[in-house]
Amino acid sequence: MLKKDEIRSGNPSGKGLNRINRNILIFIFFLLLSFVLWYLNSLSKEIDTTLKYPVTWNNIPIEIKAEENLPSKLNITFKGQGYSILRQRVSADRHPVVIDF
Repeated sequence: MLKKDEIRSGNPSGKGLNRINRNILIFIFFLLLSFVLWYLNSLSKEIDTTLKYPVTWNNIPIEIKAEENLPSKLNITFKGQGYSILRQRVSADRHPVVIDF
């Protein structure tokens, strides 16, 4: 038998609030899943990006040394598939680009 309070509220044992919370969690889960799938799809395409790479300068002529300070990092533009560019962006052990005059 139902108690008088449960009959009046139309909500036996407060399950309506739990159902709303559950629906919100399901919505958030599928929203995150759709974002991940969209991101993976965008990585499969060819993209352009610019990354800062460390530079090592070798055999610098004296006139260039005296005129200006050479940068320790260069902006290099890459064009390729998103997966390979993401791997380069994430990897912390970038070997410096060696420029030999």
